[in-house]
Amino acid sequence: MYLNSSATNQFLLVLSASLLIASFGTSCGWPSFSFLVLESEDTPLKSGPLTTEELSWIVSIFCFGGVAGNFSFGWLVGKLGRKQILYILSIPQILSWILIILAQNATFLYASRLLVGIVGGGIYVIVPVIIAEVTEDRVRGMLTSILSLACNAGILLAFVVGHFFDYTIVAQILLILPIVYVLLVAPFPETPSYLMSIDRTEDAEKAFKFYRNIKRKSQITDTFRNEFNELKQKFSEKNEKSVAASSLAWRDFAPRASQRALFVAIMIIVINECSGAFILLSYTATIFANSGSVLSPNLSAIIVGVIQLAGTYISTIYIEKTGRKFLLIVSSVGTGIGNLLLGAYMYLNSVWECDLTSMAWIPIVSFSMIVLLASIGLMPISFVYVTEVMPEKIRSIGIGISLAMSWVIDFVILKYFATISAVIGMHSCILFFALSSFMGTFFVIYAMPETMGRSFKEIQKKLEW
Repeated sequence: MYLNSSATNQFLLVLSASLLIASFGTSCGWPSFSFLVLESEDTPLKSGPLTTEELSWIVSIFCFGGVAGNFSFGWLVGKLGRKQILYILSIPQILSWILIILAQNATFLYASRLLVGIVGGGIYVIVPVIIAEVTEDRVRGMLTSILSLACNAGILLAFVVGHFFDYTIVAQILLILPIVYVLLVAPFPETPSYLMSIDRTEDAEKAFKFYRNIKRKSQITDTFRNEFNELKQKFSEKNEKSVAASSLAWRDFAPRASQRALFVAIMIIVINECSGAFILLSYTATIFANSGSVLSPNLSAIIVGVIQLAGTYISTIYIEKTGRKFLLIVSSVGTGIGNLLLGAYMYLNSVWECDLTSMAWIPIVSFSMIVLLASIGLMPISFVYVTEVMPEKIRSIGIGISLAMSWVIDFVILKYFATISAVIGMHSCILFFALSSFMGTFFVIYAMPETMGRSFKEIQKKLEW
């Protein structure tokens, strides 16, 4: 599809940048297998086994880094080139693995997880901006969805490597990924939009030709000329404005399209988080144990990782064929049904103490259903949608606000899910996720405009209604 098309170099750039996202994914998957060692007597830490409280902070503290990464890199987007930021992001990712290799106590791991959070917060701000600036409308959604595919591939890679290698060796192996990323992303030019914003018009045109895979004058089409002229016009209009008018201000949030875009973006993030998929993935072993599953923690993690990756791959294939709304509706309904089945089973098993031997397959099937369908729609497309609906003027800060909301919810869930489920029962939490998913379906149907194949201008017009 890409090797002989105008999107070839767009695809290669996203694929190269995805290596950093995959590396972030390996960091997300790291606690699943590492905690089994860190809390045991065989821990490599000189301070001894980690306590439950220390483990909970190691899981959740990276959310603080995520918020910091969202806003700091959201601010840097307007100050530095996109490639410079991509290089900067590799530094904390590399340092995080070095800290794990050298760790003597929990403090080393806290620092490592904070750095991982900063990387995650930065990635989901800068990479969508880069994709928006270099890709064509026809492939924008599909290329953006590769972010989730890469992250899930990284998670699965961590599960597999963690299953076969020792604790310290795992970190050394996974350290290779961000180093390779730096080497692969180096040859790509800066984005045309950024070059135009600093008055490097000739370089912007060269970059635009590169990202449209134009190597000869004979390949220049009317479509290319129109797109580049539109880009020039947009920045020439910006240059005619005063600095005060061009800088971000409260009035930029006044238009109905901006307000609705921010509202819809935050809501789709909330629906995603409250579908339960993220917390179920984070507490896979605990949930399987509570539901009566006999699968080992590591094997459970690998199976779930494969299912998640398969779901995200399906999303990548169909996002530009069926549309965002269709996949989101299928995903939210499916996760709702999966949560309902799992919650009902756990309620009958733990509260009513029913003999469910003949239905022991329900936890595995319903759990797999939740992970698969969340990975098809809610988890990958939420971030695609946030990028697409946000007006250019408030895009970086809007994405930052939306993702900060995600990090805050993640922190609350990761830190307090075990406590809350102990008080009201895990079945109650999962039934709440079911209700949230079904309510989210109605929001998707009635409040979210379709964005597939539409330019950013067309999307903004839809949001003005």
